[in-house]
Amino acid sequence: MNTKELAKEIQSRTQEIPMSQIEKIIGILVETITNKIKENEKVKIQGLGIFLLKERAERQGINPQTKEKLTIPACKTVKFKASSTIKQAVKQ
Repeated sequence: MNTKELAKEIQSRTQEIPMSQIEKIIGILVETITNKIKENEKVKIQGLGIFLLKERAERQGINPQTKEKLTIPACKTVKFKASSTIKQAVKQ
């Protein structure tokens, strides 16, 4: 599902909200989550899960083609932990 499909799904359930407003709200939501994660804040959305910034340490790796050892530099990444509601729904 992409943003347009998500907006259509929301619009089909809330007939009174125009599609343009729904798309704008989704954009603001994504922008807000991104900004908070960049500020190293945890974003918890009830029923969905938690988004947080995770720092990965420098580590050793191997190039699978040449078998040469290489150093993978430290980096930051986003981690998402699904809520128990979603985990239970997926199990069924």
